Amino acid sequence: MGGNSRSESLMEAFRSTLDFCGLRDLGFSGPKFTWSNRRVRAQSVIERLDRCVCNTEWQQRFPCASINHLDFWKSDHRPIVLDIVDSVVSCKGVRRFHYELCWSEKAECSELIKNMWKHGDVGDCVGSMVNKLATCSQLLNKWNIDNRRCMQRDIMVKKRELACLSEGGVLVDWGRARIKIGAIIKDSEGKVLACCSQAIVANYTVKTANLMAILTGLQFAIDCGLPPDVTKINDADVVNWISNANKAALGLAKHSLNIVEDAFWLEEFPICINSVIESDKADMPEKGNGRFPCTWFVGVLLLDLSLTLVEEEGGDHGERVMMVEPAIDATVAREFDRLKEEVRSMLTSNTDKDFQKLCLIDDIQRLGVAYHFEREIEDALESLYNDYNGDDNSLYTVALRFRLLRQQGYYVPLDVFNKFKDGQAGKFKESLIDDVAGMLCLYEAAHLGIRGEYVLDEALAFTTSHLESVVAHDQVSPRLAEQITHALNRPIRRSLPRLEAKYNINFYSGDDDSKNQTLLIKFAKLDFNMLQVQHQKELSNITEWWKSMDVKTNFSYARDRVVECYFWIMGVYFEPQYSFARIILTKVIAMASILDDTYDAYGTYKELELFTEAIQRWDINTIDDLPEYMKVIYRSLLDVYKEAEEVISKEGRSDCIHYPIQEVKKLVKAYCMEAKWCNEGYVPTTTEEYWDISLVTTCYPMLAITSFLGMGNIANKEVFQWSSNDYPNIIKASTIICRLMDDIVSHQFEQKRQHVVSGFECYMKQHRVSEGEVIKLFREKVFNAWKDVNQEFLKPTAVPIQILTRILNLSRVMDVIYKDDDGYTNSHVIKHYIDSLLLDPFLL
Repeated sequence: MGGNSRSESLMEAFRSTLDFCGLRDLGFSGPKFTWSNRRVRAQSVIERLDRCVCNTEWQQRFPCASINHLDFWKSDHRPIVLDIVDSVVSCKGVRRFHYELCWSEKAECSELIKNMWKHGDVGDCVGSMVNKLATCSQLLNKWNIDNRRCMQRDIMVKKRELACLSEGGVLVDWGRARIKIGAIIKDSEGKVLACCSQAIVANYTVKTANLMAILTGLQFAIDCGLPPDVTKINDADVVNWISNANKAALGLAKHSLNIVEDAFWLEEFPICINSVIESDKADMPEKGNGRFPCTWFVGVLLLDLSLTLVEEEGGDHGERVMMVEPAIDATVAREFDRLKEEVRSMLTSNTDKDFQKLCLIDDIQRLGVAYHFEREIEDALESLYNDYNGDDNSLYTVALRFRLLRQQGYYVPLDVFNKFKDGQAGKFKESLIDDVAGMLCLYEAAHLGIRGEYVLDEALAFTTSHLESVVAHDQVSPRLAEQITHALNRPIRRSLPRLEAKYNINFYSGDDDSKNQTLLIKFAKLDFNMLQVQHQKELSNITEWWKSMDVKTNFSYARDRVVECYFWIMGVYFEPQYSFARIILTKVIAMASILDDTYDAYGTYKELELFTEAIQRWDINTIDDLPEYMKVIYRSLLDVYKEAEEVISKEGRSDCIHYPIQEVKKLVKAYCMEAKWCNEGYVPTTTEEYWDISLVTTCYPMLAITSFLGMGNIANKEVFQWSSNDYPNIIKASTIICRLMDDIVSHQFEQKRQHVVSGFECYMKQHRVSEGEVIKLFREKVFNAWKDVNQEFLKPTAVPIQILTRILNLSRVMDVIYKDDDGYTNSHVIKHYIDSLLLDPFLL
C-alpha cells in the first residue's frame, strides 16, 4: 500500500474490509508514520500507510510477532520489518524438536548423526535433506529417552545406597553420610547435564530435591532427638521435611539445586508463585508494540490448603514451577488464637504508664496486626487523649503521642512542641540533636501536618537534615542507622502497611527484648503467613480470569501487569475481610490498564469514539458496533461490574453500583479527549485545561469510588453520594498526588513515543519556566496534597475512617510505585516488594 494520503472515509472502509475478512492489524513499534510527501511545514503530509495484517490462526501461530518501523528511509516509504523469530508455538499434541548442545559431547550421539547423514535417502536434494532431518530427530529423541531411563535407574540405585547408610534406624556417621550424599548428587547431576534436554531438567530437579530432602530430613530428625529410619522414607515425608527443615539445611539443598540456570526453589516453606524475570533492561520499549513482557509467570494456585508439591509447566518459555502450600492445621490455628488473646490482654490491661501503652500501640501498628484490635486501640487512644496533662518532657513520648493520636483522627495542638523550642529564636533547640531516637519520632510525627502548620514544616526540615547527617557520619549504631535510613526513604504515613509490617517484623526479630515483644513478633509472623496464603489464593482467582481473556493474543499491545495490579490493590486493603473487594478492584484496575493502552497507543480515533459512545450506553447489545478486539474489552468490563452488582445486591446495596459505573464513563470520555489532543497535536493553553482531563485519566477518582463496593454495609448510598458529588477534598488530593508523581517520573519517556502532552509541557509553555523549576513546584504540590489528606482524617469526619483509609492507601501506593520511577510500566522496579509480600513467608 502507498501513494497519496487517504481520507478518513477511505480508511474507515479499509478497516471495515479487514473486519469483514477476519483480519487484524498487527500494530507496530518505532516511528508513528510510514509515508511522507517529502515536503516541509504547511505542505508536509505524513501518514501510516504501510501495515501488516493477519488472520486469527496466523496470530495464534506467531503470538510474539512484531512489526518494526525503521528510522532510516530513502524513498517516500519507511521500510517495515515483520519479526517472527522465537514466535512459533507448538501445535497441540506435537512436541517441537530441540537439539541440545550437551548431546554433542557424547560420542554415540555424534556417531548416530554421521551414520544417518551418510546412509540416508537418495533422490532430489531438498526432499532427501528433509527426510534425513526428520529421521535424525526421531533417532536422537529415542536415544535421549533411553539415556534418561538409565539415569533414572541410577538415581533409584543411589537412593537404595542411601538407605544402607542407616543402621537400625539410626544414622551411624553423619559426617560420612553427608560426603556420601554429596557424591550421589554430584554423580546424578553429571548424568542430567550429559543426557537430558532443557525440557526435562526441571523434572530431574524434583528427583534431586528428593535426595536432598532425605538429607535435610535426617538432620532435622537428629536435631529433634528422633531416630530417623531412612528405609521408610516416602514422597510425603520428603515434602514434609522440605517444609519443616531448618534454614541451614535448606540452604544446602538450594546449593545442590543450582545446576539449572534460573532454577526455582524455596528458602522458606510456603510458596505458590514463581517469579521469572524475563529481562532487567534499562530501556523499556514503547507501548503498543506487544513488547511489554509480563514480569511474572503466575502458577495456578492450589485451592486445597493441604501441603502439596506440584510440578506445573506453563508460560511462553515452558517455565516449570514447584509450588508448595502450607498446611494451616488446628494446632497452628489454636496457637494463633492464644497469641491474639494475649496481645488483647496486654492492650486492655490497666497501667499508669502512658509511655508503655503508647509504645505497645506503636509496635502493634508497625507489625501489621492492629486490624485485630481496632476497638481496643481506639479506646486506649481516646483515654490517652482525654487524660493528657502536658507534663511529659521527653521528645520521643510527646512526638509519639502526637503521631498516634493524629493518625486516629484526634486534633492535637502544636503547642505540645513549644517546650522543645528556643523561646527567643523560635527554632527547635540544637540540644535535641543528641536525642536521635526522639528526633526520629519527631520526623515521623511531622508527616501528619495540615496546611498552615509551619511548626511541623520546620520540624521536618530540622529532623531530616540532622538525621541524614548522623547516618552519613556514622554517629549512631548500625541498627539505629538502618532504622533511620528506612524512615527517611519510607516515612510511616506514606508507606504501605504490609511493606511496613514485613520490614518491622524482620527488624524487631533482631532485638533481644522483652517477653511481650517476643510474643508480638511470633503473633505477627503467624498473621503475616496466614494472610499471605489468602492473598495467594486470591491472585490465583484473578490470574485464571486474566488468562480467560487471552490478553497476550487479544491485546498484544497492552501491558501485561495483572500481578502488579493485585499488588497495587493489596496496598489499598490487605485485611482478610476485604477479599471480595481486592478481587473486584484488581479486575477493575487491570481493565483500566488495557483501556489506557488502547486509547493511548493502539485504537484509531474513529474506533475510540465508537467505544466511548458504547461505554456511555453501557448496554451489551451495542457490542456489534465495535471492532473485534474492542468487543472483548467491552464484554469483559461489563462482566466485572455485573459480578460486583450480584454480590452487593445480596447485601441490599444494588443501587450503589450506579456510582462506580458513572466513573468509568467519565474516565473513557477523558481518555477520548486525550486521544483527540494527541491525534491533532494539540497542547492545552493553560494548566487548568490540562488538569480538568488529566486528573480524571489518573483513574484515581474511579478507583477510590469503586474501592467502596466490597466494603459491605459501611459503604452505603450516602458514602457513594459523598464521594461522587464534585469529589471531596481527600479524593482531589489523592488524585493530585497520583497525577504529579506520574508526570514527574514518566514525562520524558512518554514524549519520546509521541504521547499526549503532559503537565510539564503545559506548565512550561504557560509560565515559561525550566523543567527543573516545574519538578520543584510539582513536588511542593504533592507535599501540600498530603496535608489535605491529613486534614480529612481529623474528627469529626464526613464518612467512617475505614472509607477514608482506602483513599489514603491509594496515595501510599503512588509513593511506593512512582517515587523514583514508573514502577508499573517498568515493573522490575517493584519486583522485590511483590516478592516480599507474595512469595517470601516468615520461617517460624
